[in-house]
Amino acid sequence: MASTDTSTSFLRALASSSKPRRDTALSSLRTYLTSKPTFTVLDTQKLQKALFYTLYMQDKPRNQQRLSIALGELNQCFKTNDDAGRENFLNWQRAFWDTMIAQWGGLDKWRVDKFLFLVRREVYEGLRVLAASGWEDGFVSEWLKVLEETVLAPRDVKIPLSLKLHVVDIWVDEVGNADEERKAPMEKLLAPIRRLASDSVVKSVRNRVKEALEDDRLEEWGIVSQTEIEGEDLNGQDDEEPEGEWTGFDDDE
Repeated sequence: MASTDTSTSFLRALASSSKPRRDTALSSLRTYLTSKPTFTVLDTQKLQKALFYTLYMQDKPRNQQRLSIALGELNQCFKTNDDAGRENFLNWQRAFWDTMIAQWGGLDKWRVDKFLFLVRREVYEGLRVLAASGWEDGFVSEWLKVLEETVLAPRDVKIPLSLKLHVVDIWVDEVGNADEERKAPMEKLLAPIRRLASDSVVKSVRNRVKEALEDDRLEEWGIVSQTEIEGEDLNGQDDEEPEGEWTGFDDDE
């Protein structure tokens, strides 16, 4: 890639309707991401927007899936064994979510499915990067902060609801796919999801989080579901509330 790595001509090549031209540009991008020591935030924003249109222009479901996998794998280009590499990766992730949030509302029903799959791959590949670090605590915290400030922000009404719900739905799936040895700090990884349950102003989000937290697979990481905790009869007593005690109206909102 030339020194003008985010030049208009290159960005247009990434978003070209010509598949050969897009493929050539994507190959150059892999080399660039692997070799460049630092990126500006503006660099990552420009590239992620161009990559959005790379997928936007791709037709045929099988080709769309292959391209989404390739785009997700770009996260593996960053050398995250040093601070500069981690900052590049985190900036790349933030730019991805900012782009999805900004562009989501413009997707029609014929294109949304391929972007749902791209989101799934991005979450998975992000988690793979963390797994490769040995789930280093500070690195995990920095990555989760990016998500909590973008797609998983509890009270930001600008985030498309369907996008947020999709991330909640796939969370346990993709942690499981990235963490085959079940060594991930699952309580830490669930913290942003739990925060949605307590802080989201949208009832459908709170309900979807409740379903996610009741996933039986969480037991593989030693996580006991809230339903199981609430259903335990620790004192050999019934689960009924004490007679005569009023706990207020049900919160249906």
